[in-house]
Amino acid sequence: MQSKPYSRLQKWLHLLVVVFLVVDVAFQGGMTTAFRRGVQTGEFMLSPSASMHFLIGIAVLLAVLARLTLVREQGGMQTRAALPFMAIYVLLILVALSGVLAWGLGSATVAKLHHLISLALYGVVVVHVIGRFVVEFVLKNNTLSRMFSDFW
Repeated sequence: MQSKPYSRLQKWLHLLVVVFLVVDVAFQGGMTTAFRRGVQTGEFMLSPSASMHFLIGIAVLLAVLARLTLVREQGGMQTRAALPFMAIYVLLILVALSGVLAWGLGSATVAKLHHLISLALYGVVVVHVIGRFVVEFVLKNNTLSRMFSDFW
């Protein structure tokens, strides 16, 4: 049973989140260094790399909220995909909020929570990607074809 096709905007927001997450990995070290320095000195100053990590995190949060709004309004997701979909998006929201809180509060505890949520997110994303390929190539339900059709 196929659900309503994904809208072009939903597809672009999905791609945007993926690209942001991949790029953001490059800036994690700068944020970690800036945060540790802030905890040690009491002065939390964003380096260029830390600023990028922070801004990308905010951009991911905004893109996620926009995509959730579109899915609610336009549909496009199969019912059996709801749990993994929501797990990824809940983790994306939690990782962004915990990052903002860790920095804003200067809390090493919240920063550790942010790191653990990030690891959980990476794990769920890996399972999601593997699952997409299994569903596409073993079960042959054409989800990836629907996702990439009429993309441009």
